[in-house]
Amino acid sequence: MGSLASRLSPLIFLATFVFAIAILRWGQSVLIPVAFSLLLTFVLSPMVDGLERLRLGRVPSVIAVVVLAFSLIAALGWVITQQMTTLAGEIPRYEQNIRQKIVDLRELGKGGTLEQVQQTVEEIKGEIEKGKEETKAEPPPREVVVRAERSSSFWPLPVIAGPLLERLASAGLASSH
Repeated sequence: MGSLASRLSPLIFLATFVFAIAILRWGQSVLIPVAFSLLLTFVLSPMVDGLERLRLGRVPSVIAVVVLAFSLIAALGWVITQQMTTLAGEIPRYEQNIRQKIVDLRELGKGGTLEQVQQTVEEIKGEIEKGKEETKAEPPPREVVVRAERSSSFWPLPVIAGPLLERLASAGLASSH
C-alpha cells in the first residue's frame, strides 16, 4: 500500500498544482481587487489608529483616511494623464531626434568596430546558408528492409500466431477508443 501511495504522490501534487493555477486564473477578476483592498487595509490601518488616538471616532477616522487615500490616488492618476498628454504632443520632436541619432550611429560605424562586427555576422550567415545548401545536395539515404526467415519448422506456432496476435491487438486498441 505504501508503494502505491508513493507512486501516486507526484500525480496528486501535479493535479493539485494545476487545479490551484486554474482557480487563480479564473478567479483573477475577483482576487486582484481583493488583494489590492487588503494591501490598502494594511497600509492605511496605522493612519486610522493614529486618528483614533486623537479622540476621533472609528467611523470618522476611516472616512477621513479613505477620502485622503482616494484623493492621493486621483491626484496621481491626474499627474500621469498630464504627463502622457505632454509626451503625446512631443512625440514628433522625439522622432526627429531618434532619426538623427540613428544616422549618427551609422556614420560612426563606418570603418570602425561596429562595421567589422556587422561584416563578421554577415559572413557567418553566409557560411550557414552554404552549409544548408550542401546538406540539401546530398542524395537521400537508401531504404533498408530487414526480413526474417520463416524457418520455424520445428515449432510453427510463433510463425502462425504472430500476424494473428498483431491483428487482435490492433482490434483491441481500436475498440478501446
